[in-house]
Amino acid sequence: MASLLVPTAQRLALLGGTRVGEVTYSAFPRFSEQAIARVGDVLRAGKAVGLGRFHSPEIAEAEDVVSRYHGGRKVLACSSGHAAL
Repeated sequence: MASLLVPTAQRLALLGGTRVGEVTYSAFPRFSEQAIARVGDVLRAGKAVGLGRFHSPEIAEAEDVVSRYHGGRKVLACSSGHAAL
């Protein structure tokens, strides 16, 4: 409650103070129309459950592309950051 007694110019914008700038977000990552269409094809084919390199050749291909991008390092596609841990 004590923060309400501080002038707005001295409070964080989150707490009602003055904003100091605009938040901008980069356009990363960028996906090609072909990549977006291929994801749509996988979803329309009902391959969204049990996604893994042994269930879907698209996943194996994506892992190979990411591996090459990173100099041949090992890659394992995961469904989420939590699953990756």
